[in-house]
Amino acid sequence: MTKRAKLDIKSFSLIFSVANLVLFLMYFMPYYVAEDYEFSLAYEYFRLYTDEILRWILPVAAASFLAMRCANDGVKKMLSYTLFISLTNLVYTIPFYYLLGIERGGDTPGSLVMSLLVSLGYTAIFFAHTLVLCFVIRRSVIFFTAKELTKKLPPKYVSCPTDEMWRGCISEAQASLPEKLSEGKMLDLSHPTSLAFFFASLFEFTIYFLIEVFNAGSYLINYVGGYRSGEIAYMIFRFVFVLFMLFLSLAVSQVVKKHTKSPADDT
Repeated sequence: MTKRAKLDIKSFSLIFSVANLVLFLMYFMPYYVAEDYEFSLAYEYFRLYTDEILRWILPVAAASFLAMRCANDGVKKMLSYTLFISLTNLVYTIPFYYLLGIERGGDTPGSLVMSLLVSLGYTAIFFAHTLVLCFVIRRSVIFFTAKELTKKLPPKYVSCPTDEMWRGCISEAQASLPEKLSEGKMLDLSHPTSLAFFFASLFEFTIYFLIEVFNAGSYLINYVGGYRSGEIAYMIFRFVFVLFMLFLSLAVSQVVKKHTKSPADDT
């Protein structure tokens, strides 16, 4: 059996940079290089959905990597790693929004300034988003591990431990975080780690699901009596797609977990 490849921050950031470069080239090549060729609507849908899928799973993947890689580390290192990963988005955002500014009639300096400002905002959002997902993973693992540890307490304290006992369980759970994070299978929701990664994917799913609910509600309200079967079918497809993405992001987080180089691998 071949040894499983393990990724550090540089390797992981390179993958993110390549993903962002591919997204940019999917936009740039058809509309700026092959201008005389008329691309089909199917290609545009493919490009848009590729973009949406990656924008969904990249924060989950980044959070999964950070949770594993920084399990033993303090906030400072986690913040620096998160920033390093977040900056890979500049590979896409700077040239994309620069070209968009030029296309809308802006000059080069103005378009470049707009591109940098939008990129800064996009990077900040990705940075915060990733940190929240990482926090969800870490805190969930600690909480559910502590809940498991309460089962070892005297019977009368299992369901209602004292504050001191609970703090002891939390401390023990924090100490075992690196070991716990390397355990668990994808859909084994009885394990603290699997449940934690599921919660992170569910957090992401909830955001997109609420957006779809809002879009569907707006359509149903604005077009009362004028519904089209194709639009209703597409609306249903979107909800199925969002559900599919829940499990895809969970699968991606598990792949990242398996291939992340833990701090113990550095020694």
